Amino acid sequence: MSIARFINRKSIANITPLLILLVLSCFAVFNNLGKSQIKMWDEATYANNSLDMLLSSNNILVVEHLGKPDLYNTKPPFVIWMQALSMKVFGINEFAIRFPSALFGLLCVLSVYFFCVRILKSKLIGFISAMILVTTKGYVGYHVVRTGDLDAVLVFWLTLGLFTLIDLVITKPKNSFYHFLILSISCIGGFMTKGIAGFFFVPFMLIIMFLYNNHQLFKQKSLYIAAFVTLLFCSAYYFIRELLAPGYIQVVVESEILRYTHEVMSHHVHPFNFYFQNLKSQFHPFFYILPIVLLNPFILKDNKLKTSIYLTIVAVGYFLLISYPTIKLEWYIAPLFPLLSILIGLSFVEIGIFIFKKLNIRWNPFLIKSLLLGIALIFLFKPYKTIIDSIKHSTNYIFSMELDGAYLKYLKENRPDIKTLTVFKQENHEEDYDQVLFYKRAYELQYNYHIRITQEMDFKKDEIVMVCKEADKERIQKDYIVEEINNWRDGTLFLIKDKAL
Repeated sequence: MSIARFINRKSIANITPLLILLVLSCFAVFNNLGKSQIKMWDEATYANNSLDMLLSSNNILVVEHLGKPDLYNTKPPFVIWMQALSMKVFGINEFAIRFPSALFGLLCVLSVYFFCVRILKSKLIGFISAMILVTTKGYVGYHVVRTGDLDAVLVFWLTLGLFTLIDLVITKPKNSFYHFLILSISCIGGFMTKGIAGFFFVPFMLIIMFLYNNHQLFKQKSLYIAAFVTLLFCSAYYFIRELLAPGYIQVVVESEILRYTHEVMSHHVHPFNFYFQNLKSQFHPFFYILPIVLLNPFILKDNKLKTSIYLTIVAVGYFLLISYPTIKLEWYIAPLFPLLSILIGLSFVEIGIFIFKKLNIRWNPFLIKSLLLGIALIFLFKPYKTIIDSIKHSTNYIFSMELDGAYLKYLKENRPDIKTLTVFKQENHEEDYDQVLFYKRAYELQYNYHIRITQEMDFKKDEIVMVCKEADKERIQKDYIVEEINNWRDGTLFLIKDKAL
């Protein structure tokens, strides 16, 4: 039987948008993923935590730093597990640390596409919405999809839970068990990724359950079973973690809960409109076409109108929720991007079709959709190119606190003959050493390096010392007779000849 008999125009048309989306998304998400150095501070912290998890399987529930319970990182260990597993597969390197974020980021993009296909019955809306997400700087960028942080994974779980609820209230299946099962898994997954942040969509999802006669869901036993299992699991985790690492809950209260009413970190205090201003840059240029969403109540009908209302409720609610505390970080807006992408994609397509109908242009629906797709692709070209260019030039700028690790990475690639050296680095906080510590551990474990990190100027003759701060260079040159054997950016390798007289 010929394979050609299984191929027809319809099947090709169905799969082509998905294949194109997959190729473009993978290129934006995975291209040069491990090229730049480990970032300060969170990524470096998680990198060391996951390395501890990889090297010691004695207790997978307690996040550790150099073999001791880590109370600096209080988040549950789901991402740490994923990073440890990734390092088991890909080795101890930057790509492995970032692969879980990239993978879950891609899964979220695909979730947007399939949600639109299933609920909105439109591959066109799905493709455009997913491509808006892929070309969003605040999503495919620092601290979310392309770094080894927690936020890309959190965004996936939050989005999965919301999409599952909307699917439940719109399709109204006779057996809702699997919907509530996925809802429970998404809440637990979000919690195990970033603690209480995993529940940030829940208050607004409850509002959805009171609209359009959705309150019938409160009569279903599966809802209460799912809620009980979720709360039991999360409470049990806190209880067990406290037993294994006493003092953990107190630190969680101070760092995660009190931050909503107290200035826990004064250097992260920002005004109420901080996220509004950030949306302008992180969601550029789509931020400026968001007002078209206001037309949705006038042109949308049935499930598309309901979906628009549901997404808007959660987007506005979450935006206000994170804007209230004085402590604000720019990546906290990441969960908004999948929702805003769908709202814009939905509005663009439906407004386009509405205009054609009002103008009484009797084109074939396929031609109308092709034209709308063409316009969307032209508009998306520059944002996509900006994302790719930023990836290409990601190593051009190196933050001064990250230069030590970047220099070690450079030396490994360009001076493999130098494997024994000392890193002279003086910082104020223990976590400031996490990046260079990760490189020390990774290179010693895999490439037979011998790296000493010190704050003291206690060098011996013929010792090779790496230093990246100008003031520290001057101190060494004042107290020692040295020979410069390598320079890169602001970093220098000194060969210690003797003590200065």
